[in-house]
Amino acid sequence: MEILTVGEKIKRLRNKKGLSLSKLGGEYASKAHLSYIENNKASPNIELLKYIAEKLEVELEYLLETELEQAKGIIKLLIKEMEVEVRLEKIKEIQKKYSQISKLAKKYNLKESLGKTNYLTAKYYIKVKKYREALEYLEKSIYNWLKVDNNEGIIKVYIKEGNIYINQGLYEIALQKYRQAYFQYESLDYKNLKLESDILFNLSTCHHRMSENEKAINYAEKVCDIDRKLEDSSRYSESLVKQASIFIEGGNYIKAEELLDTANEMLKRKKNRKTLELKHILKTI
Repeated sequence: MEILTVGEKIKRLRNKKGLSLSKLGGEYASKAHLSYIENNKASPNIELLKYIAEKLEVELEYLLETELEQAKGIIKLLIKEMEVEVRLEKIKEIQKKYSQISKLAKKYNLKESLGKTNYLTAKYYIKVKKYREALEYLEKSIYNWLKVDNNEGIIKVYIKEGNIYINQGLYEIALQKYRQAYFQYESLDYKNLKLESDILFNLSTCHHRMSENEKAINYAEKVCDIDRKLEDSSRYSESLVKQASIFIEGGNYIKAEELLDTANEMLKRKKNRKTLELKHILKTI
């Protein structure tokens, strides 16, 4: 995948068709002027571009596409590939894509792409439990997203950082990160219910781990309300299960069973092992 100037595009297409400069220009443009364009010493006006596009049998949009637009298009494809490779945990391919994207993004000052690339790399290291490396890439991600005011991206980074500290048993630090995420979310001038649900879900989880069950239930109830609005049956049932597990720990088995029945109803044909396991616990108490 190459990024070409308009002159380079014209030259390649002309050579491919076996046209001389004189033949391409005809009576419309001189050989010298076209040579200057092909060597990036002059820029064609729109009328000349229309003529050249017709002569070379290409879409005008192809010639008009800037180097920046080409870079964005290439990076978009590379990021999609990288997303797949993160899921497959192919570290060599991830590193290769990271290098390619970073080089292009730095050249064209695409901070958004740099943030995304670092975030994806961090997700890989979280998956393989290399938390120090993950935190380093998350910091790079925040640095770039701050430059372009990608507040949603920053919130997602705080959540990921919190998840890392949860996994390490550092609940106070994790709680601080989730609170940062929620504070950042409240500064948005619009609502993203899915993102809000994610933040509250993690706050509930953290308070649960800290044995602060009243706070955990409060956040879990808010999550359920949001997920019900979103009609996300899988996430809603997961939130219900979280509430139920807290009630089980508190000895309120009737309420827990009610929540688990609702979760099972929401899932219907979907099998949820965690729900079934909790139901079994209730029956054996």
